[in-house]
Amino acid sequence: MKNYSPPKRIQATFGKVEHHKKVGEIISSHSLNKQDIYQLALLGLKYEKPIRVLDIGCGFGRFSQSLNNLIPKKSKCIGVDCLEENRKPFLQTVENLGFESEFIAGPAEIINQLPENYFDLVLSSFSLYFFPEILTDIPRILKSDGNFVAITHSKYSLQEMLNDIRTSVMSANVDIENRFYYEKLLDKFSSENGFALLAEQFENVEEIQYSNLLHFPPEKLTPCYDYIDFRLSLMKDDMHFGNVISDENFYNTLQKTIEFKAKKFGKYILNKSDTIFVSNNKIRSNF
Repeated sequence: MKNYSPPKRIQATFGKVEHHKKVGEIISSHSLNKQDIYQLALLGLKYEKPIRVLDIGCGFGRFSQSLNNLIPKKSKCIGVDCLEENRKPFLQTVENLGFESEFIAGPAEIINQLPENYFDLVLSSFSLYFFPEILTDIPRILKSDGNFVAITHSKYSLQEMLNDIRTSVMSANVDIENRFYYEKLLDKFSSENGFALLAEQFENVEEIQYSNLLHFPPEKLTPCYDYIDFRLSLMKDDMHFGNVISDENFYNTLQKTIEFKAKKFGKYILNKSDTIFVSNNKIRSNF
């Protein structure tokens, strides 16, 4: 899309592809729930003939990667993402699986330009809260027997980390709003409201809870700090305290808080519970 520039906070958080991949590895390594959430999301889906797949907010292709052994090799997988940096890794991921591939750089709203009744499967993992307005258009691009699979966070996800960040910011004598940008994002689409939002578009909505905790022992807190840095990059544009979280004193205070809790409880624990929604039988009157 011409003249489109992704939001700075999105660029800062997801624009470094290798760092994004590393964060995924941290989550996998430190999760109490060892079941792969992407494979769980696709469990039960079966396709005998080649299909068309759309991955919205595809990133480097982590969700599409799980399509291996699920769909025939002549299937086509199209990724939509606002970051041009994800083009090469996404195409490589899909092509390595033996699927036809295409990448569309631009905002999620670009799906408004895609044809009606075109896709057999539409995916969105940990991204729909950035662009919930496209929900009304997803049924239009799905075939009558198509499926929409979305994965999202609970609004209680990472609350321990957010509370520690909030305390560390306040220790710098900076007044902050009650809720962070990350929390406001989850107001738009989360485990708690996802079913109701999807039920407006689909007759059938299956909800699969994925309970999980991240555990970081006292001697292995470096991955925890890397993960928190990744999340903090979404907050650095918040006008009321963005400069504070770039300050060394803030980091020192936050790390001391985490170290204290890790030693006291034997581990630093973060809630990382998510929800999978599988929707089908679109409501035709919506388009």
